Amino acid sequence: MSKRAHLSFGLIAPAILFLAIACGDDDTGAKDGGPSTSGKGGGGGQTAGSSAGKGGSSGKGGAGGSSGGSGQTGSGDLTEGDQCTTTAECGTGLTCLTAAVQNTTVRICARSCADDTACGKSDAGGAGMEICDSPYTGLAKDAHCINFEPDAYAFCGVGFTAACDKDRACLYFPSQTIGICVDLCSIDPSQDAGPGVSATCPVSSQACVPGIVSQDSIGVCGKQAARDAECGIEMGIFCSGTDICVPDDLNADEGPQHCREDCTDTNKCTSGGACTSVSNRFSYCKK
Repeated sequence: MSKRAHLSFGLIAPAILFLAIACGDDDTGAKDGGPSTSGKGGGGGQTAGSSAGKGGSSGKGGAGGSSGGSGQTGSGDLTEGDQCTTTAECGTGLTCLTAAVQNTTVRICARSCADDTACGKSDAGGAGMEICDSPYTGLAKDAHCINFEPDAYAFCGVGFTAACDKDRACLYFPSQTIGICVDLCSIDPSQDAGPGVSATCPVSSQACVPGIVSQDSIGVCGKQAARDAECGIEMGIFCSGTDICVPDDLNADEGPQHCREDCTDTNKCTSGGACTSVSNRFSYCKK
């Protein structure tokens, strides 16, 4: 099964996500231990009780921005953002540094830096500018180049050595080091849902989609697709209700995805198709 398929199924049950907003005072715990979101600056992600979001993240020019990183680089096969145990495993110009996702410490191959002038264009791709920062540990030895993605639904997270610009949050996929940049919104625009949460979505054609994070008052800006319609979180199109966004070809990294009925618990399909299990993790009605 391709990584793309894994990411799609990661959002099978929207209620499993949880929220930790950077630089805010409010956050919510996870439902069933799903992924987190973080605000500007990246970071490691906390469950409940974090007021800094993603493990004390720092913004532009924060911790590590003017301190030197490690001078050692590797000669291995791992690429930027890959998880590592030693620098020797990382490719040329990369160092194995400490980062974090939620409460879990991870080590990733990244471009060590002393200041912003050492950073240019990320090998991981994406748009935007890069900064030198150490948002996960605050230690100079873990400072590395981080790309600030300016676009909604762009990939982000420690696995992409990228954070979200324009006050968007990085929505992590379950058990992954990557996610997408999203705009958070208030389900009830007349109520204050907390720091970093907008009363309305920035694009008039978008809706504030509920059920993505565990706090009922907060949604994610995007569009909702009906069952059997095309979907894709990278396009900002979410399935309605409990339907699952499934790639037509689970082994392909490209190609269409469609909203399918979730039959994980029922083992039955009410609108056609055969209930099909995927790696004993989830089941959907295949058509």
